[in-house]
Amino acid sequence: MGIEVRPLGVRCNIGCQYCYQNPQRDAGNVARRYDVPAILRVLEADPRPFSLFGGEALLVPLADLERLWAFGLERHGGNTVQTNGTLIGDEHVAAFKRYKVRVGVSIDGPDELNDARWAGTLARTRELTQKTESAIDRLLAEGLPVSLIVTLHRGNATADKLPRMHAWLADLAARGLRAARLHTLEVDDPAVGARYALDADENVAALRSFAALERRVPALKLDVFTDMKQMLRGRDARAGCVFRACDSYTTAAVSGVEGDGQRSNCGRTNKDGVDFTKADRAGYERYVALHRTPQRDGGCKDCRFFLMCKGHCPGTAIDGDWRNRSEHCEVHKRLFVDAENELRAAGELPLSLHPLRARVEAGMLAAWARGDNPTIESVVRHVVANGTGAKEHVQGDMRFSRLSWVSEAARRLWQPRIERVRRALAELPPAAVPPCCAGAGELRDPVWRWQPPVGESELSCSPLLSPLLGRLGLRVLDHAACSPSCAVSLEAAQERIEVLRARDAEAAEWLTAALTWPIRWSALHGIAEVKTPLFKLCHDSEDSLQRHAFVGAGVAWPEAAAQGNRAPFRAPPRRLMSDAPRHLRGLEHAARRRLPVLAEGTGDLQAAVAAQAPAIAWERLVAPQDDGHDTEVILRLAGARFPGREQARAQALAAAEVRVCEGRVAVRHVGERCPRAPDYEHGPLADPGLEQALALLRRWPAAARQLPQIVHMISPMAPVARPTARWPELRGSASTSQRSQFGVLWVTTYDPAATAQALVHELAHNKLFALGLDLEASGRLVTNPVDQLFVSPIRTDRKRPMSAVFHAQYSFMHVTALDLAMLAGETDPAMRVYLAGLLRRNIERMEAGQREIAAHVQTDADGAIFVAAFLDWTAQVLADGRRALAEHDRGG
Repeated sequence: MGIEVRPLGVRCNIGCQYCYQNPQRDAGNVARRYDVPAILRVLEADPRPFSLFGGEALLVPLADLERLWAFGLERHGGNTVQTNGTLIGDEHVAAFKRYKVRVGVSIDGPDELNDARWAGTLARTRELTQKTESAIDRLLAEGLPVSLIVTLHRGNATADKLPRMHAWLADLAARGLRAARLHTLEVDDPAVGARYALDADENVAALRSFAALERRVPALKLDVFTDMKQMLRGRDARAGCVFRACDSYTTAAVSGVEGDGQRSNCGRTNKDGVDFTKADRAGYERYVALHRTPQRDGGCKDCRFFLMCKGHCPGTAIDGDWRNRSEHCEVHKRLFVDAENELRAAGELPLSLHPLRARVEAGMLAAWARGDNPTIESVVRHVVANGTGAKEHVQGDMRFSRLSWVSEAARRLWQPRIERVRRALAELPPAAVPPCCAGAGELRDPVWRWQPPVGESELSCSPLLSPLLGRLGLRVLDHAACSPSCAVSLEAAQERIEVLRARDAEAAEWLTAALTWPIRWSALHGIAEVKTPLFKLCHDSEDSLQRHAFVGAGVAWPEAAAQGNRAPFRAPPRRLMSDAPRHLRGLEHAARRRLPVLAEGTGDLQAAVAAQAPAIAWERLVAPQDDGHDTEVILRLAGARFPGREQARAQALAAAEVRVCEGRVAVRHVGERCPRAPDYEHGPLADPGLEQALALLRRWPAAARQLPQIVHMISPMAPVARPTARWPELRGSASTSQRSQFGVLWVTTYDPAATAQALVHELAHNKLFALGLDLEASGRLVTNPVDQLFVSPIRTDRKRPMSAVFHAQYSFMHVTALDLAMLAGETDPAMRVYLAGLLRRNIERMEAGQREIAAHVQTDADGAIFVAAFLDWTAQVLADGRRALAEHDRGG
């Protein structure tokens, strides 16, 4: 792909619902100006051809486009532009001819099949789609080279829409279209995924149908199938970047040039909404890690297609974390099997089945461990010629550290400062290691000495003891303190910083400032990543199959820091793109298109959703899933059952002065009176207990990710009869939520652990509301008549309908699972005793509820699967809880 010149960055004249550049737009990082001479200076120094890109490239005035194209024609003999086609006019067509411009057009199909490329209103969207189609028609009629990029989603690639897509592409091929690239949908926003994402079966069916189309229309080449077959042949020199072991810190296939001349990476890696600069060198630790990580944990171990696929694009990685393999793994694997069978039928032996595969893999792994990324072709030649590539050549002890800045301005300002701090520290005499802190030398990453729990936890320590920036040389002590509260190490750090201040006051000031910046450290698959408002850093760390993270809110904000869409970056009050009314109108339109028109008072909305949505895997809805599958289903069903949800979310965030969960959940009072009045009244909005509760919730990562996707508003409550001054002494919580206000929770905040329980408790109730199970109802999932009453595991004062009993069990099983996670991540002895008490109490109640439901529940067909899976999960959590309590009672 070479160089992408983006004069106006991600600025665009339309608002594609699924665009991978939306995180940057959400953060407000949209360019308004550019400098053509600065761009040309970069292009003159680079021999590779370039493509004009966006956003929308044709928003640049034609005169400036011609300056760039004139350079491209003279230097490279031609040019390329990628556009949505809506702005192409007569002057552009003339310029395309004059400067030999190859035109790539992004379009998802004709007419309404292109609605996901939204333009604010349906009328405007259809108008611009017509302009794009007319532009394609004209370019083909004029004999200009045209190619397409088509993203597959529910708006254009379900079974009922594919015949029209095929006919449209075949017609364009008959008129001269020769190439199209098919993209599976990259989902960065669960609300978008719920409306547009195809499941694995649908993606495979759609892609197989296009493979059949390619065979019927040989003049049209769809690159994904060609690439897969070539990869299986071991011929990867011309393969697409997604198959070439892309490094997300340097993205070799895409070298961006921004409007000010700054070099940048492929935008698919910008999940934080920040356009990072390229790191000083490439690294391929992702691929060494994926090769050894089990598939169930996000890796590729023992996959015979790893050599060809390599975990695919880091921009589509599971959970948006580039250290995982692609979320589309199942799709790729099944298509590779198809290509494998096709080659075998033609008498070819695919590399996936070749006896040399293991040795070629070993050769690639050894090269990646060295920091090289050769082609498979070259490694095959080397293995055949020299017989090398044996597994013993793989380096198992990779050491690496790479840094990428948020901007060149940040690098110019802070890189010399950091180097000066390191030099100043190196000149100090070494500090003595206290006996309590000895013995950490065997750790790759000293952060692990503090045993970061699974999920995210707030790092509570003096900044002078923080090890999070240690790999960059920004730590006061040479040794890792034995704990965040080590008094001996803290005293030594205070003395050492004073010695540094006496020698170099500026260096001491910069170091102490850096240690108080907002920060996020995480580790996964042996790779640590540290993010601050100025840079991101990756380095080797201890192996871990799950993600562990420390976060620090910080108290200092550095000069030249970047704005992003989540911590540690400063985020706007609301997502500027994804929460805008024009974007939400598109989501509502997509939701309506997926439902049949129902006559007033007839039909069941939930059944209507089920009729057109992908089949629901009910067994995966019992607990928060690491891959977010259950969240996508719940959001899809909630969008149909509560059609004003997205608008309510946007309004709440716009009106809220306090927000949590990286700005995604509003904290504000709902209504004049608390729903649990007169016993409770509105509580303080900025109570630290809520933030502490959310930190505890991050010990269950899947639930912490799910909460801000389903819940959009938290309304704090306070008990009327208890004085504010005594709140720190109180234990327990009260909470409520209502079906009529989906996504809104009322909770007390005086006990962080109990507040965390209340959050998942009410989250679970809302999930059941979305699935169609109300508190006292019969007919969806649980079908017991409402006049049949049973013993509730929570409300033991009176019997309740089975639907209410199930609500109680489902919500408090979420609480019990959280209790288990909180206890596992707790080190404070007194807090461990409290958490163990919570877990013990809930296990007793949930065992009773498990017996009541198993003995008496009646279900429909979907409910049979759902309830059986839920009871299995209940049994597993209760067994894990009993083991945890036994260990706790033994003093563990």
